[in-house]
Amino acid sequence: MDNTNISLFYDLDSLAEKFTLIPLETRKESLIGEVSKLVRYKDLIIVLDKRISKNLFIFKQSGKFVGKIAEKDLEGGNISDVALRNDTIFVLSKSRVPELGFYDLQGKKMGAYKFSNLHPSNFCLTRDGLLTYSNFTANNEGYLYRVLSSSYKGKKLDRFGVLPYTSSQVRFVTLALQNNIQTGTDQLLLHEFANDTLYTLDAKSGRPKDSSYRIDFKHGAMEDKLRDSNFLKDATTYVVDRKIPTLYDMVWQSGKLIYFNYIYGEKEGFVLWNTKSKKQVFNSSAILSLKHGVQIPTVWFGTDRDNEVLSYYNASNIYSGKGSLERFQKLSSALDNYTPKDNPVICLIELKNE
Repeated sequence: MDNTNISLFYDLDSLAEKFTLIPLETRKESLIGEVSKLVRYKDLIIVLDKRISKNLFIFKQSGKFVGKIAEKDLEGGNISDVALRNDTIFVLSKSRVPELGFYDLQGKKMGAYKFSNLHPSNFCLTRDGLLTYSNFTANNEGYLYRVLSSSYKGKKLDRFGVLPYTSSQVRFVTLALQNNIQTGTDQLLLHEFANDTLYTLDAKSGRPKDSSYRIDFKHGAMEDKLRDSNFLKDATTYVVDRKIPTLYDMVWQSGKLIYFNYIYGEKEGFVLWNTKSKKQVFNSSAILSLKHGVQIPTVWFGTDRDNEVLSYYNASNIYSGKGSLERFQKLSSALDNYTPKDNPVICLIELKNE
């Protein structure tokens, strides 16, 4: 990918069909510090905050608060990832013995699977089970691998082997910019920060489909970085100080489009990539709705609906300057009674069909 031809902004009105803004109900028990992941499922919106409140929040699509899964109540420790299927919330939590918890749509725990010799940091649900990803094994030897569960209840795990390279030397390091794994339309997307590569793998087998299974952001990046102890100590500082272009951890696929963020020096870029033509749809450092005079959030999360993405605004964005609230109200009448306490506001973007 050529990351040098970046526009200063992109007019999203030519790409988006509709914007819907949803202020989330704000209570003492539903205060969100940071949005780490958004998941839409039926009439629910799930908000994962891994860093500040360290909880998983459940809201109706209207914004009404339903309940939460609190990290302090989990035996597995830190919440690291979430996915939904068959009216079940799957929550991956990490500690000495990581576990995958099963919850109903109100946040009530129904059971859990404990990993005895695996330390997954991310996961996604496939047609055949559960695909997990980790940057170190139980004995800390540092091999990157994938495993596939034979059932959603996790009664058996079948290891499918290491990823398509053998030079991993990451040892007991949680990189500041995490790796990401998502289920695409008919394939799996796996971004590995260590080598700036986006893999597209078969959703059934977890293996590369053909020779076009990878998008390299920077050739030779893995060898360059993993030999440098400064990278292993502090990946973010290493990338920013040396102005190294690198993929960020937000990746999803919807229909023919793959979306991902990247860092290039001190700038952040946002890309839509057409998998059919293997070309960029856009490559921009900012996305604007010129029609409404509003800057669109650039951290997007795909949903199970084609051509739809979720993002969010904080109160500081909506009250960023004189007349800002009025422009947002034109974008959506849902903000007519908005107050700074209603935070964050979910932004649902419906993309136009290509």
